[in-house]
Amino acid sequence: MQKHIVLRLVCFNLYLICSMQFTDAQLCIGSQWVKNFTGPETQSIVKSLVTNSGNTISVGNIQYVNSNIVHNDGWVSLFTVSGNPIFSKKIAVPNFDILQVNDIVAATDSTYLITGTIQTYWGVRDPAPPYLNWGVLISMDLYGNVLWIKKMNLGFDQATESSYLQNIIKTKDGDFILNAVVWKKPPFSSKALLIRMDKNGNLKWVTTYSSPVFEFKYTFVNQIMQSADGKNIITAGIIDERFKNKDSIVRVNHYLLAVDYETGQKKWDQSLNIRTQFSNVFTNYQSIRHIAELPNGDLSFLGFGDSSFLSIPPITTKSINIICSSTGTIKKMIGYSSAQNGVSIVDAINTAAAGHQVILLNDNAKTIVMEIDADGLIQWQKGFNDINTNQQPTGLLLNAGALYIPMNGFGSQKNNWLYKTDNLLNIDCMATTSNLQSSNASIFLKQDDAQMSAIAVLNPANLFSDSKAIQSNYPLATNDLCHIPCCKEVLDSANTTTKTVCEKDQYQLPNGVPITVSGNYFITNKTVLGCDSISFYNITIIKDPSALQLSADTCFEGKDSLILHTTTGFDTYTWSNLVTTHENTFTIHQPGTYSVSVSNQCGNKTAFTNVLAICDAPIYIPNAFTPNKDRLNEVFRIPPTDFYQLNSFHIFNRWGELIFNSNNIKQGWDGNYKGIQQPSGIYTYTINITSLKTGKTSQRNGSVQLIR
Repeated sequence: MQKHIVLRLVCFNLYLICSMQFTDAQLCIGSQWVKNFTGPETQSIVKSLVTNSGNTISVGNIQYVNSNIVHNDGWVSLFTVSGNPIFSKKIAVPNFDILQVNDIVAATDSTYLITGTIQTYWGVRDPAPPYLNWGVLISMDLYGNVLWIKKMNLGFDQATESSYLQNIIKTKDGDFILNAVVWKKPPFSSKALLIRMDKNGNLKWVTTYSSPVFEFKYTFVNQIMQSADGKNIITAGIIDERFKNKDSIVRVNHYLLAVDYETGQKKWDQSLNIRTQFSNVFTNYQSIRHIAELPNGDLSFLGFGDSSFLSIPPITTKSINIICSSTGTIKKMIGYSSAQNGVSIVDAINTAAAGHQVILLNDNAKTIVMEIDADGLIQWQKGFNDINTNQQPTGLLLNAGALYIPMNGFGSQKNNWLYKTDNLLNIDCMATTSNLQSSNASIFLKQDDAQMSAIAVLNPANLFSDSKAIQSNYPLATNDLCHIPCCKEVLDSANTTTKTVCEKDQYQLPNGVPITVSGNYFITNKTVLGCDSISFYNITIIKDPSALQLSADTCFEGKDSLILHTTTGFDTYTWSNLVTTHENTFTIHQPGTYSVSVSNQCGNKTAFTNVLAICDAPIYIPNAFTPNKDRLNEVFRIPPTDFYQLNSFHIFNRWGELIFNSNNIKQGWDGNYKGIQQPSGIYTYTINITSLKTGKTSQRNGSVQLIR
């Protein structure tokens, strides 16, 4: 039996080696190591990805105390193939104590989308619930620079509701699916949202699902997957029933849901009861951690089952593989257990072998990696010792034929770890035994009625408004705990190139990457043996003054004051040659012509706007004129005005013949037609005008008397 396991492992690794995309890394297939990263505050990794260049990008959270208030900042870090930090940054949102990061997905080859939640600290700044909590969506480039941030606060009751953004995936056609939880007080209630969004941020549908019995857990991992044919979105998470207005929990269920990709309409759902005893003890490992589609169309949900053992960590005694049909019918459940009191699934990846999955598990003092086939049977398994019993793996990454495993410390820890196997999935200094067994686990989960209703809305109103982010460096000290290298990596951070360039010059890094945002950047070259040689750049982009614009012409219309807005991104603004500020807004209290000026090493510009006292002022049109060459009232015209734009001015004689036509408000009729004086009498006119304030177009009809 052992020979068969070894053979399967070798075959699996041959596949990994043959499928490597980073050919230079093949020179270093023997590299294996464990690295420790220590920061100044308590830090934790939530999600990690492999970038196109083979680096590892991780997002997570940093907790610290300031002025006796607990704060939480987002954390993003990038590590080389050899595990050395390229950058490590904190992200905060002004006026919020907490930014909690939850997930990350590659949006393009050079940008990422990050989900999370911002909130004020509970019970400190807020006089009473509800607390100010909003989901956030962050766009970041591959250098760790925040491009924009939006908060999910539109369309909600600002006095009672809070939103929490959780997970995000990119779909086959380039759209994104996000899930969120909305809490409402009082009395406490919750609902979940599935959101489909295109790459420009336009919402295509939002599906709201809720139950009169169950609440949705926030901060627990809720997986999302798109079916291979692209027609369905499948998601899963934790729901629980509580005593009303209390935290004591009556029962806990897995909830599985499938919706139509085009419309968001519910196709099927399934609820499975995990626990019926009272308890308010949970960990993230208790949710569904991975969803896979099997070759026959069945679905595999990896999570946990029996939970009678309540110590932490981990809480569960058996991990579970729930296999159901493509329409939600439960077919079987397979449990995975060991001699320890608990083993919990952390993450999984799909392999090229049909229906096979490689699973990462936490088993108290060790980390386990195993492969299962489409039937859920264990093909092979490997154990790695933890540095100490407080470690928790956070994810499983496949990178150029090797596995990377990020680790957190449990509790208040300033440490993280990163494990890397060689291409035979070995880490010799951490190797240990593993004795996971599979069994029938159908007794652990029972089907239950969640009483869930779902409502899908196509083309809904926007949920997001613009916000701001503050970034700062977060230093990490690196320690090699064990390392078998095959070449040496070079990070030339001591010789950072600093440049200040004009926006209009369209600066590019030496590798041709265009830079449009000020920040820290790097380029990567390969050494002879295939290791990275990284050079760093600090680029400051100066705003082009030619981009300066000021608010369009406007009016007071009974207001006491108005705020003028101009283009952001300049260091200083001079308003009407009187006031110089750092703000791109200016408050005025009376009508007039206002200006704003900017100047920097890239040029200068002044923009103007007119502010009128009233918006749609009446237009006065004479009812007679005397073209008798006495230089008084010689021409019939519309009095020039700054309130309107003249579109057309037509004058007709008594036979309906058009004898004058103009769209220039400064021109009028002198009483002649084709050089011939027209007789005294009544002439009709039509005037078409557009209000400069409201944009409303209207037509005026009337008559004028020509007197000679």
